Amino acid sequence: MANNPYQRRNKLGFGISLKLNHQGQLIVAAPKLIPRFILDQLVDQHQSWIDKQKKRLKKQQPMLGKNFVYLFGKRYQLRVADLHQAVGGFFIIDDELVYQPPSGLTIIKKNQLPPKLKLEKFLKNSAINYLAPRTHQLAEKMNLKFSRIVFKQQKTRWGSCSSQKNLNFNWRLVHFPPPVIDYVIIHELAHLVHLNHSARFWALVAKFDGKYKQHKKILRQAALD
Repeated sequence: MANNPYQRRNKLGFGISLKLNHQGQLIVAAPKLIPRFILDQLVDQHQSWIDKQKKRLKKQQPMLGKNFVYLFGKRYQLRVADLHQAVGGFFIIDDELVYQPPSGLTIIKKNQLPPKLKLEKFLKNSAINYLAPRTHQLAEKMNLKFSRIVFKQQKTRWGSCSSQKNLNFNWRLVHFPPPVIDYVIIHELAHLVHLNHSARFWALVAKFDGKYKQHKKILRQAALD
């Protein structure tokens, strides 16, 4: 299940693709032997598409910023503080996600932010703790069985399902409200029955998520980088 719609490949031919990254920068991928003037022509021909995607990108909602993070759909301010807890870690206090360093190891400075690696580890663990049991619950509800679950951080996919019935999920789903996360889980579970996006596939998704179109739109409007 892709999470980067800002790519055009099939209509170009010659193995050429155009895509915009989450910063709005155009990336042209092509074989080395393709002349530069042909690439320039293709870019000119698709300028209206490029402009449209840039406008869509500007409307995206950042899920993680320098001093804030979305966790299960709610925005929290990030800060570091000594909460006088026995162990260090992350704690939710009202609308804040507070990181307490291990006691006595760090001097807390004004406006200090949590270390990136510590935050990512917390977010990944939070995602696993929700998605793993929730996937089992929804699989039972849909009367389906899968082999195993793998969590990754990917820039172009929210999830996938292999022909071996392995499910892969992007742990950055932790930023979204539970109904949106459930949609991704249902989407991938439905691929256990239909390894395509046929009408039957979407009918199965709709059976267990009547608002899947809304949830799909929320995912497309999110900016992870």
